[in-house]
Formats: sequence, C-alpha cells, structure tokens
Amino acid sequence: DDILNVLDPAEKTIIHIPNVNSRESTKDKIKEVEHILGELGDWQGADPATGFQLVKRPDGRVLRIADLVDPASQAKIQESLRAAEMKVDRDYVDIIIALGMAKEGFDWIWCEHALTVGYRSSLTEIIQIIGRATRDAPGKARSRFTNLIAEPDAAEATVVDAINDTLKAIAASLLMEQVLAPKFEFTPKNVGPQTGFDYGPNGYQEGKANVGLNE
Repeated sequence: DDILNVLDPAEKTIIHIPNVNSRESTKDKIKEVEHILGELGDWQGADPATGFQLVKRPDGRVLRIADLVDPASQAKIQESLRAAEMKVDRDYVDIIIALGMAKEGFDWIWCEHALTVGYRSSLTEIIQIIGRATRDAPGKARSRFTNLIAEPDAAEATVVDAINDTLKAIAASLLMEQVLAPKFEFTPKNVGPQTGFDYGPNGYQEGKANVGLNE
C-alpha cells in the first residue's frame, strides 16, 4: 500500500517490488503486481502487440504497464522493451514493474522515477537502479529515486546517520561516474550526420570517420 502513496501515475516509473525473501514482501509476487494494477485503475486487458497491461485511470487515461514479474509473459515483455520505440516514443510505456533490477537489456531514457521496495545491501545495485532514472531525454527536467523499507529496529538517530552516510556514498559514486565515464555513441559511417552534433570546422564528411560533439 505504501507504494501507491509515493507512485505518481503521471511520471514514467520503474517499480522494483521486494524479493520474496525480504521482510517487506507479502511472499506472493503475482498478487503484489495485481494489487498495484488494481489500485491504479480499471484493468482493460493486455495489448496483444506488446503484452503490456492496460489500466484505465479515473481521468480516462490508459496506462501501459510492462509486467516483468509474471514468468508467463516475461519473454514477450522483454522483447517489447527492446523495441526501437523505447528510445523515441515517450508514451510507448508508462510503468515497468520488475522483481530484481530490471537487467533485461533495455534502455528507457524517459524514466523519471525509480521506486524500489526493500533493503538493498549493495551500493553498486543502488547506483544502477538510480541510473535507470537519470538518463537524459527531451523535455525531462528532473528525476527521483525512492526506496521504501520496513522501519529499522534501531534508535532514530542511528537510522538517520546510516541514511545520511548512504546518501553521501550515492552522491559521490554518481559524481565519479560522470567524471570518469563520459557518454560515447558509436554509429556506422553510412548513417549520416546526427542531429545536434558539431563535427568541427569542416563539418560531416561522407564515407570517412567523423567525431561529433554534443554538449
């Protein structure tokens, strides 16, 4: 139920439901997904082309939700999430629900909110989850990360210190990632000049190796 208190259906969101062995889990992953879908609106069935679940909101908008939790439809959903539309169509999918880190090989630049339920002991995993929501996209002004966990059995001051230490580590890791790993895109010679790239004083030269800079 706490997921729905922080989930904004207007934001493109990846939801990581808890591992069945974690204390935050209800132990039934399928029912957890069904509960989220039911609270979001009226289920309209599945899109035959992509396998995405269709849920109609009270305002009439239909959400397209990719369920990576149900093994029965997982392969079709994975294939749909690798489609070219993922990078060019913001409304191709609205919400993705996954059990783990959503390592299924897709890149969703439109993601604005990474919502994770359950404690994550690995800083690397946290950084990778946050990375899902921090990719640049046209019209995307901000992104956020939410981690819902069961209240720790410890003094409040100790919990606050632990959270602050984790946030510092996350901030430092993200900063170093930007410094040490600038983004490169490699394209074949025959695709032509790319929009928004500066190819220097001589411009783009057909049939040659070109280096373009997009600031």
